[in-house]
Amino acid sequence: KVEWLEQELATTRAELAGISGLRQEIPEASAPLLQSARVLLHSEPSSAFRRGWLSKGRFHGVHLGDLVVSGQVLVGQILEVRENHSVALWVSDPEFRIRAVARQVTGIAEGALSDGMRFTLRMGVELKEGDPVTTSPEGFHCGWGLVLGQISAIHSVLDVPIPEVSIRPVLNPDHLEWVQILPKEPANMPPREFGKD
Repeated sequence: KVEWLEQELATTRAELAGISGLRQEIPEASAPLLQSARVLLHSEPSSAFRRGWLSKGRFHGVHLGDLVVSGQVLVGQILEVRENHSVALWVSDPEFRIRAVARQVTGIAEGALSDGMRFTLRMGVELKEGDPVTTSPEGFHCGWGLVLGQISAIHSVLDVPIPEVSIRPVLNPDHLEWVQILPKEPANMPPREFGKD
C-alpha cells in the first residue's frame, strides 16, 4: 500500500509540474466566487463515465453548469444539483463538452475515456504536440482562460483538412479530494442550460 501511495504522489506531483507552463490567473473579480467542496465519491474506474459527488449543493449556492476547478485547471462541470450535494461531470467523461481555444482558434473540447479529451476545431490550423488548450472566452462571464490540458497527439485523416486532436488533461480528477466550484454566470444572471456551449 505504501508503494501505491508513493506512486500516486509521484503521479500527482508530475501532473502539477505540468501546470507551471500553462497557468493563467482566474480574474480577481471571480476569486471571491470560488467555494471549496470535498469530493465524496468518484465513479468506478471501470465504468463508462467519469463523475464525482461533491459536498456542496443548492443550499450552498451551486447551480447546474457551474465550473469545477482545481487551482487554475478546469476539471469538470456541475451536472446535477441536490440540496446538500452535487454531481460533477469530469473533463474525461464522454458527455463533457466545452468551448476551448488552442493557438487562438476555438473549437469544442470533449471528454474521451481512452485518451482524456478530444478537440474538434472550427477551422484548420497548424497545432503542435504540447500546445496548451484553455477554456474559450466565448459564452463565459467568468471562468474563461482556465487550463484544460496539452495537445498529446494530432491524427491527420486523408482528404480531411481538419485533424483530430487528442488532449491530455493536466490533472486527473479521479485523484482529487478537494475542488473549487466557480459559478458559470454572475449572481444576477440565470444559469445557462448545461451542455449548450
